[in-house]
Amino acid sequence: MEAANEAARRAVNGILDAAGSRKRKCKIWDMYKFDLLTPWRVHDWVRYRKGLPWDGGASFFSRVVNLLLYAGKYAWGKAKKFNWFLNVWK
Repeated sequence: MEAANEAARRAVNGILDAAGSRKRKCKIWDMYKFDLLTPWRVHDWVRYRKGLPWDGGASFFSRVVNLLLYAGKYAWGKAKKFNWFLNVWK
């Protein structure tokens, strides 16, 4: 839902610019990009650059690779909380 709100803020700012308005613009926020959705973002970007319509998919390989990377990143983040685990790797 927040992404829709952010898109609306950007649209309003564009309308204000196009109209030459001096009204105060909406504040724009940086959106968090969830790492697990990266394969779909890349897939959409490649299709957009080729002029192809959205198809809602991403390759199975890219989804599996991203899932493994995300799982490893998550596990490492959890493991760093335990000093005894880090001492094993020294």
